[in-house]
Amino acid sequence: MQGKNLTKYITVTDSKGEKQYTDQNLPLRVGGPDSCEITIPNYSGIAGHIGDADGHLFFQPVESVVSTFHNNREIDSSVWLKSGDSLQISSTNLQLTVTGDYYTFILSPRADSNINLVPPPSETTVSSQVGITSESLPVEPLTPVNKRAGRLLLVFSCALLSILLLCSLFILFARPVELEFDPIPDSMTLLGFPPPLPYGGKYLSLPGSYTASASKKGYHPLRETIEVDSNRENLFSFNLKKLPGILKLNIIPDEEVSIFVDDLQVGVTPLESIEVESGSRLLRFEKSRYLPFTEEIEIGGMGQVQIIEAELQPAWSYLTLESDPKGAQVSMDGQEHGATPLKLELLQGSHTIVLTKQDYLNEEIEIESIAGQDSTAAVQLTPSPADIQVTSNPAGASVMVNDKYAGSTPVQLKLSPTVTQHFTVKAAGYSDSRQTHSFTAGEKRTLDFNLKPEYGTVFFQVNPPVATLYIDGKKQANANGRKQLPTKPHKIEVRHPSYASHTATIHPKKAFSQQVTVNLQPLGTIQAAQSANTSKPVGHPGKKMILISPERFTMGAPRREPGRRANEQVREVMLDKDFYASANLVTNKEFRKFRPAHSSGAAGKYTLDGDDQPVVNVTWEDGARYLNWLSEKEGLTPFYRIGEDNIVPVTPYNNGYRFITEAEWAYIARKANRNTSDRFPWPGNYPPRQPYGNFSDVSAGNITSFSIPGYNDNYPVSSPVGYFPANAAGFYDLGGNVAEWCHDFYAAYNSANLPNPLGPQNGNLHVIRGSSWRDSSIAELRFSYRRYHNKPRDFVGFRIARYAK
Repeated sequence: MQGKNLTKYITVTDSKGEKQYTDQNLPLRVGGPDSCEITIPNYSGIAGHIGDADGHLFFQPVESVVSTFHNNREIDSSVWLKSGDSLQISSTNLQLTVTGDYYTFILSPRADSNINLVPPPSETTVSSQVGITSESLPVEPLTPVNKRAGRLLLVFSCALLSILLLCSLFILFARPVELEFDPIPDSMTLLGFPPPLPYGGKYLSLPGSYTASASKKGYHPLRETIEVDSNRENLFSFNLKKLPGILKLNIIPDEEVSIFVDDLQVGVTPLESIEVESGSRLLRFEKSRYLPFTEEIEIGGMGQVQIIEAELQPAWSYLTLESDPKGAQVSMDGQEHGATPLKLELLQGSHTIVLTKQDYLNEEIEIESIAGQDSTAAVQLTPSPADIQVTSNPAGASVMVNDKYAGSTPVQLKLSPTVTQHFTVKAAGYSDSRQTHSFTAGEKRTLDFNLKPEYGTVFFQVNPPVATLYIDGKKQANANGRKQLPTKPHKIEVRHPSYASHTATIHPKKAFSQQVTVNLQPLGTIQAAQSANTSKPVGHPGKKMILISPERFTMGAPRREPGRRANEQVREVMLDKDFYASANLVTNKEFRKFRPAHSSGAAGKYTLDGDDQPVVNVTWEDGARYLNWLSEKEGLTPFYRIGEDNIVPVTPYNNGYRFITEAEWAYIARKANRNTSDRFPWPGNYPPRQPYGNFSDVSAGNITSFSIPGYNDNYPVSSPVGYFPANAAGFYDLGGNVAEWCHDFYAAYNSANLPNPLGPQNGNLHVIRGSSWRDSSIAELRFSYRRYHNKPRDFVGFRIARYAK
């Protein structure tokens, strides 16, 4: 917005010449030469002011000993000025002529100011000259003219009485009016009808509407309507508003710069000046491709001229871009710019630069440009990968590329052509196959691996010898003797009509032979034990329960055991109550009979929700409700009492289904059916050499942070329950697959040697025992490792337990 155009041009002409003014100089003072713009000869002080209101000039007299006349009428308040008007002040006449926006005041002596007045001659002289004396004048009788004079006297007397009456009424009903101005104006008036009567700095006015006017140099003229009220104090306060200041602009560059005052755009250069209201103002100058310029400035206003200088700084920098190899096409923010090496102009901010070249991968870089700070970037282009398909016979083998797991066959791989690639393909029961290849950029090739079967020796000793042995569901001619089996997990089952069947999983090894001993228990012995313990069923359909007759044993780990944690203190535990525990973990299929909508979810791209996979992502409370449901389904008394805020065991303890206690878990994992306590789920030390369980292996390398070096169990996440070999007591997955909720609240081991401990009576966290498919360290894979939680986890499930009676 450009500055406001001047609208009035005022010329004052007197005997000394011309003086030029504009409406920016209003009000003009009229009076003595020492203090006024329009000077009156032989006059001191100020006679009045010429001001502007609503686009019209007016004259406001100042109280003085000299009378002021407007068009030959004496005035004591403001009058409007128009072309042809004249003001008579002292001995000077001011004649106004208006032509368009030009106002001309011509000062001249009053016409009657230089007349030499002579008094008339005396009556005696006149009489002597004409020969007439006063005695000789005839006496005339009263004529009609005398009667008219009498009537005029009567009218004048009545008018005078009316005026006196009106004045009395005015004084009776008039109200004092006081006008306050901040700052004090140079002149002020109160106009209206009947005209207000000034007195002592105030006015007497009848109730009604009046116009208050005031003017002061450097301030906007004020013209406000007021309402004089007979029922209240008529005090009116006004604030005169300063005229805006004139801000002259000196900006580089001087074109197309947007000018903002207090965030409001007021114009675009080129501009010489702008009007800005007085006060503290925030100036901002903006131009495309330049940094904004801001400055806080104090505007004095009152028509004062201030100058501001500003130089806008460029908002760009230069980027020198190189690539290896050269000649890569460059696009920035979606626009093409040429080939490397290249110099780019970047506006301040973030930019996305993409380099493309045939036989090389596209390279995308993010550049944060700072205005005025040039930079250099060198980009190393990566050759396009070779597209390699790996197949094997049999399919489903694990593929290792440079000792890193790359998937199961058939698999499509993107491999770098700049290095030699070493392939190893593995499958359970087969010898590893290895190949080495190099590829060119963008090459497509298929690699096929033909795996050779690998066998291990297993010696079977079965009692009674007449029992039948099944391997992977296939009946064997003899239950005892040596057998050559592929080096992969096999399910075995030993049957005899008079004995309880035995199932297990074995994993033959090529490097050494194995001995498998199976002693079947007579049915009469088991039935007697069941009859002695309870008349209830020993397990729900599809869930094998194993009867355990425990003993005193040691929990925890010695201080010097590698991987030992502070919460694994050694302590003696006495278990003297027979109990049942399920051979397998509870599966998704079994849990969904209780809660059909349950989903165990997924980890990465692998599902955890298969029917035969262990149920996970359940809270301890979810498990307790399932166990109570199972007890009720089979006619047992529920073990847990479920309240609004907690779940606690019913006392005295009954034989309903429950979580396995921490002590019971430690017993079946480490000591049951063994002479010494096991340390790991496999024989020997860490790490395991063969797939004894589902731990964090190379196949889970893209899901878990760490894995057992060189270990591959072919299951990136949880496996079907019972897939890996059972331990000596017939239990599966006590090490690996998923960890298990225990009945106990978590606490440090208590040195008190209580029989059949169930842990603290209350707490916020429950014990979790056993390792899982996420675990790989020596600390986590030990049987003595303890952890705890109160939230569902994707690697924590549970198994079933109950007291025998």
